[in-house]
Amino acid sequence: MEKQEEETQQQKQPQIQHQQQQQQQQQQQQQQPDKHNKETITWDVAEYGGYLFDKKFKAHNPQNHQMPLQYHHSQSTPHIPSSSPSTLSTPIKKPHTSLSDDESGGSSTSTPHSGNTPRKQFSFDDHCALILANQKLPKKLVDYFWDKCSVKICADGGANRLYSLGTKINQSSRWIPDYIKGDLDSLHEGVSDFFSKKGSTIVLDSNQDTSDLQKCFELIIDLEKGSGIKYRKIFILGGLGGSFSHEFANVNTLFDHPDRKIILASKDNLAWLLSSTYNHNIICRSETKCSLIPLSSKASEVTTSGLKWNLVKQSLNFGELISTSNVSLENKVCIEASNPLIFIVDINP
Repeated sequence: MEKQEEETQQQKQPQIQHQQQQQQQQQQQQQQPDKHNKETITWDVAEYGGYLFDKKFKAHNPQNHQMPLQYHHSQSTPHIPSSSPSTLSTPIKKPHTSLSDDESGGSSTSTPHSGNTPRKQFSFDDHCALILANQKLPKKLVDYFWDKCSVKICADGGANRLYSLGTKINQSSRWIPDYIKGDLDSLHEGVSDFFSKKGSTIVLDSNQDTSDLQKCFELIIDLEKGSGIKYRKIFILGGLGGSFSHEFANVNTLFDHPDRKIILASKDNLAWLLSSTYNHNIICRSETKCSLIPLSSKASEVTTSGLKWNLVKQSLNFGELISTSNVSLENKVCIEASNPLIFIVDINP
């Protein structure tokens, strides 16, 4: 009798294993996102200043700007909670770097940026952040993004660049950042003194395992925790160009925050990460030059529409095919990808 039961169980065993395999396959299929059911993220090249340098296109559209709600005299910017690991300070003394009399900003008649100075207030859903990196900052881009963003942060030497831009047009106080953060090895003492007197907060972070840009993102996260605000877009001016190694460090930051809208901007290019978690619609004008770069890994399946050279379930990989200097034929480019891609726009061809 027992022998018959054992034989029966052995006969059923393959059937049980088959059922278990089917269940596992069904679970895996349920866990895998259907690309056709993915949420679609929209990106707007014009809103990001993509046509500022094209004389035929008026990118300075008031509808692309965050509109001020009203003026207040209190709590001009979100504050960092006291539990933050960052160290806030008054001007931090750095090795002296001489500045000309004009660079001292003493003759400026602009209104100081202080806690008692009226600041534009933005609706809860309209907060964007601006980070200025230590690269050349085109005045047109700084002007365009400044009023779009409710908090402005200089990444270490980016403060020197911003200050030099202001003094170049004899308006030292035209752009006063809310914060300057980094290990401060590049920040000139005169620039630190000038901005701190105007109301900027200097934040020293000596951690050598993070870049100055990553330190600025840590600050943004602290600000969000302290205020409840979520910065829906983060623009990084000077994030492209200059040192090739710094460019890679900046691009790597995009992969640190794949669920955020982060746009790297320079006078020549815009770039952002297309996360494989979403499908993507890029709003642009026709004949916009663009590229799709599989920087982190092979993108085994990429499908596009609206481009001169569209991809249909094609693979993109370094050493094989990558899509560079492509051109939009329509006002919308749609992209589906199995892996993350860097999308690059040539804004100053």
